[in-house]
Amino acid sequence: MKSVKKITKTQLELGTGYADFHHNGSTSQTITTTPSILTIDGANSNTFTSQTPVDATEPLWDNDRINMISLYDSGLIRLNLEISATTGSATLITYVLDIGGQSTITIPVAQDTIQLDKTTPFIKTKNIPIYAKETFLANGGQIFLYTDANTATILGRSIFIKIDYRGRII
Repeated sequence: MKSVKKITKTQLELGTGYADFHHNGSTSQTITTTPSILTIDGANSNTFTSQTPVDATEPLWDNDRINMISLYDSGLIRLNLEISATTGSATLITYVLDIGGQSTITIPVAQDTIQLDKTTPFIKTKNIPIYAKETFLANGGQIFLYTDANTATILGRSIFIKIDYRGRII
């Protein structure tokens, strides 16, 4: 029979957690063909942070940056974007998760596209797995957005960040 190691409530609370950050809906962000950093101010009343891991020394999201807690932690980001308008022939928004810590894309670690395939306004959701090695831990993660043509405007936007595995020193 396999033995089971029991953990305390405190150990469990330190291990996982989440937070959900919502942008104040009164300001939009226009996305162009030039990559720009997604901003979410967390000022909306739907922002929920009481379940952040108890050992976090800074918020999991800080206006434009994902902050991991410890080396080798992993989790999930759920990104919600309300596309409120498009111009011209824009059909895609590309998102890039970058850990370079710069104002331009320097160390991309994830990338995908969001189809602009409905009549505005509409909401698109993307899930992005994340894990923290040295560079992500040092620089944080930023989400860059850009269109394939013309512009797209996002109004409501939120980011849910979940830490569901705490890293072990190996």
